[in-house]
Amino acid sequence: MSLQPHPGPAGRSAAPPPSTGDEQVDQILAEFASVGADSRQQQVQAAAEAHRRLQARLSSP
Repeated sequence: MSLQPHPGPAGRSAAPPPSTGDEQVDQILAEFASVGADSRQQQVQAAAEAHRRLQARLSSP
């Protein structure tokens, strides 16, 4: 999977999230990073979802 830079503040390109070595965590971070800056509500929802998924992943063996 190749991560592409996503638009940062004011349309500038931001670096992709770093690789953690854990495929599931990397996928969650990539999905969160791909959320556009168009809607604060979408950003809040995406952050909450990423947080929930990361907690679940990091608490599992």
